[in-house]
Amino acid sequence: MNVRRHWHRPVNIQAPYPEFPSAIGELRALLAAESWPAEIIWLDSRAIAVRDQELLVNPRRALTYTQVAHVYDRAVTERLGVLLAGLTHDDRVSYCYLWAPTTARQGEERMMPDGLKVSLSLKPRQVQRRQGIGFLWRRILGPAPALLAELLT
Repeated sequence: MNVRRHWHRPVNIQAPYPEFPSAIGELRALLAAESWPAEIIWLDSRAIAVRDQELLVNPRRALTYTQVAHVYDRAVTERLGVLLAGLTHDDRVSYCYLWAPTTARQGEERMMPDGLKVSLSLKPRQVQRRQGIGFLWRRILGPAPALLAELLT
């Protein structure tokens, strides 16, 4: 088994899970193929809200590359699948997220392979950057996996 020290924890880098930089490369290749911007802002449930058909994004709450890499490495050790996905984009930025099932059943329900899956939303919503929405920001949100899954359908 190939093991590499990353974030001070051993991570299995055998296929079908590429190392994190290679996984991001696969997502960037898909972004380029579909003419989405190469710059990525990583979202989680704290950084997004939905109002009617509009997606509101708070860049101050976006995840860092290091945070996403840590979540990816943890998901690889669980071996339940990892999804890197583009949610929407504007002229400059692609808004993406990482999702990994927490149980085998959840992975089966979402048809996740034991490996990396990359995808883009077929119907990207209009996006607006917002900051300072305050306490209302969290009240608009639903749970991250359910909300993100809804946005991708």
